[in-house]
Amino acid sequence: MKKQLFILILICMSLLVNAQSPYISKVFAYHPAPGQFIGEHYPDVYADDTYETILARVDSALSGAIGNAMITLGAWGGSVTFGFDHDIQNRPGERDLLVYGNVYFTGEKVDGHAVSSSEPGIIWVSQDANGNGLPDDPWYEIAGSATAQAIRDYQVTYYYSTEDIQWGDNKGNTGSIKRNSWHQQDTYFPYWESMDSLVISGTLLPPNMYDKGNGVIRSVAYDYGYADNQPNDSLAAQIDLDWAVNAAGEPVHLDAIRFVRVQTGVQVDWGISGEMSTEICGAADLHIATSLLDQQQMRKATKRMKNGQLMICIGEKMYNILGIRL
Repeated sequence: MKKQLFILILICMSLLVNAQSPYISKVFAYHPAPGQFIGEHYPDVYADDTYETILARVDSALSGAIGNAMITLGAWGGSVTFGFDHDIQNRPGERDLLVYGNVYFTGEKVDGHAVSSSEPGIIWVSQDANGNGLPDDPWYEIAGSATAQAIRDYQVTYYYSTEDIQWGDNKGNTGSIKRNSWHQQDTYFPYWESMDSLVISGTLLPPNMYDKGNGVIRSVAYDYGYADNQPNDSLAAQIDLDWAVNAAGEPVHLDAIRFVRVQTGVQVDWGISGEMSTEICGAADLHIATSLLDQQQMRKATKRMKNGQLMICIGEKMYNILGIRL
């Protein structure tokens, strides 16, 4: 019987090796806005780096199982674009996608909203409509709880500097990404993109700040619909593809998506903590991530008969021989 169990486990592992991964399979683009970590960490950047070498490092950080590394998108408008090795299905009544951030809650509340380290990023999704495996089809914004107060067709121009990074937007506003004593790299500007200026377009979310006074500023989490906004293990962090809207803000129905873009959604000076910048640690297709058996745990498997069928058990979890959790 031990030999039979071993053979069944090998079959399961073989099936899982060839199964679709629930995680990011490739990063296609990384275009951060200026920020205190840009050109320093998340990802690490070196003097001889080019866009291509930095993109490869971001791809290595985000592709595959969650927990490899983290990247930052910088101030408003910074973005990363990635895809999966399959279409993520839009299942009625279910949450479909999770983009992992690094949010924590402080335990405080303001007007019923949790005070946190939230740095919300807007999530955009796209289908592979032309079937070429590239993110070059129309994009749709995921509408979250702050969408009604958001500004569409927003645009910011950032100007290169080795001092504070100045910016101006298409609404007549100006500001700066300020240097601080904790990050001493030559510039906070993504110099591999340009040594002059950087123009970024997208949707601007309303500020989500809570000023406690005495220079202490906290962010307040939006209720749902964004990356790096709610803790990864909360339902509020999960995304329903039924929330997708077109450029006019009108709901659209997508049967499935293949590509995701995350873009820092707020333009906020967080005082001594610097600019507010979305951080990303990975993403998952929730339909696969919650059903496939982790291959690394197969060594701990035992067998059990249920209703005349052989099941594979790991602790309290039970799977059929296809690796699907029951």
